[in-house]
Amino acid sequence: MTAPSRIYPKLKAGAICILPTETVYGLAARADNEDAIDQIYALKDRDYDKPLALCVKDLTTARRVADISPLARDLAEHFWPGPLTIVVPARLPRRLDYRMYGVNEDGQSTLALRRPDVRWPKGVKDLPLALTSANLAGDPECYSVEAVWQSLGAHNIAALNKGELAKAKPSTIISVSENSVKILRAGDLDVEDFAPFNIDWDLS
Repeated sequence: MTAPSRIYPKLKAGAICILPTETVYGLAARADNEDAIDQIYALKDRDYDKPLALCVKDLTTARRVADISPLARDLAEHFWPGPLTIVVPARLPRRLDYRMYGVNEDGQSTLALRRPDVRWPKGVKDLPLALTSANLAGDPECYSVEAVWQSLGAHNIAALNKGELAKAKPSTIISVSENSVKILRAGDLDVEDFAPFNIDWDLS
């Protein structure tokens, strides 16, 4: 196992690491490192048209890379840190690997922002981190490091091992455009959790 003190230097240098979240174990790597992003897609056998989520330290950091509407801000302030990934328009210039960016229905470049409710070693959350579930595409989510290694067929990936995680659904993914919200992936949060907000649900 990897000592927690070694996780930050490895990530900073461009390595892939296994990190726990409040939901499942994830694969993390620098979002501005092309080789590291290549490795994530190859390990997971992930389709290249599926962007990765970007971990942000706080809302201030999110505003540096994305346009945060008042509704997106309110949702972030309420649910972050927590199991909610918010897809919003990206800001220019684009400083991350191109596979971090998606495109919304209006043709805008987007980023999927995530702020996990978990303690990681010092410095890790200051890095621009790509994050995705640590399992082969199509496999179930992993709740232990051992399950990650088995799913990916790789046992040499540095890991912050927090033992067996409590079974939980992955983060809910929503896209936000002004007051319109669309659920892209159902997860740990459901529609009832958003009841306090004045949301125009996009059901298309």
